[in-house]
Amino acid sequence: QRAKEEEAKEKSGPVLFDVDADNVTELHYKNSGADLRLVREGKKWKLKGDKKFPVDQKKAESMAEEAAKITADQIVRTDCKELAEYRLDKPELQIDFKTEDGGEKSISYGMESAAAGGRYAYTDDPKTVYLVPSGVIDTFDQTRNQMMELPDFPTVETDGVLSCEIQAKKGDSFWVQKEEKKKKYLYRCGKDLKKAKEKSVSLDSAEVQDLFEGVTSLDVSEGVCYQASEKDKEQYGLDRPGYILKFQYTDDSGKEGTFSVSAGNLDDLEKNYYVQVGGADGIYLMSAETLGAALEIDAFR
Repeated sequence: QRAKEEEAKEKSGPVLFDVDADNVTELHYKNSGADLRLVREGKKWKLKGDKKFPVDQKKAESMAEEAAKITADQIVRTDCKELAEYRLDKPELQIDFKTEDGGEKSISYGMESAAAGGRYAYTDDPKTVYLVPSGVIDTFDQTRNQMMELPDFPTVETDGVLSCEIQAKKGDSFWVQKEEKKKKYLYRCGKDLKKAKEKSVSLDSAEVQDLFEGVTSLDVSEGVCYQASEKDKEQYGLDRPGYILKFQYTDDSGKEGTFSVSAGNLDDLEKNYYVQVGGADGIYLMSAETLGAALEIDAFR
């Protein structure tokens, strides 16, 4: 068994870093879209320069784990005189980290090797170029906004939605409520819900289930700002939202609750809405396709 382990080590190439991730106290990375420094305070990662920023702890931990243990596939050169040959003069990703004992490590990633797979990289000596696994590139492919912790959405099945209201700034608004004893849903649809005629459909209504499937699939992809000011709300169209979606539910554990999403403007590519979730101060991006599925009320008009 020991012989096999030694053979595996030899085949895997030189170990560049082998540090316990729990001992990493500071982590800096620079890619094409971010230049961030994270510091560990106790068991929590914080953003240096903005300690209130809600860092996504899972992403930060993954980064620390990836950076702490790196084994090269092979040594490519020990006498590199031209880093540009491997696109290491302008690294695609640079990682530096510090450990509890005062140690410092760094690694820079260049171009991908089409022939051998992996990325060219160097550590403390730029003359020695290694071929390393490229998976770390994906882990560190995060902008500042993508490192923002996102709000939790309730885990709800479609049958767990008790009521749903969609307030539209333009066009028709909508309200539907589950009436378990009467085995039906009551709903209203119109510009003024108070004046709209109340109608009903059965509990097995495919239209209602499709709508609720959209409601229970709501999620956000990344943050925009974590403490939205009135100016921020105005900028992103959340001072007067185009849509406000509210729903009552019973979650998978049987607990009842309420949830809301306010949607403002579309982004420049018109692929995401700027949204606020529940009572949180943050502003986030939500797929226009995802939100659109939760606003589909054509079948009830």
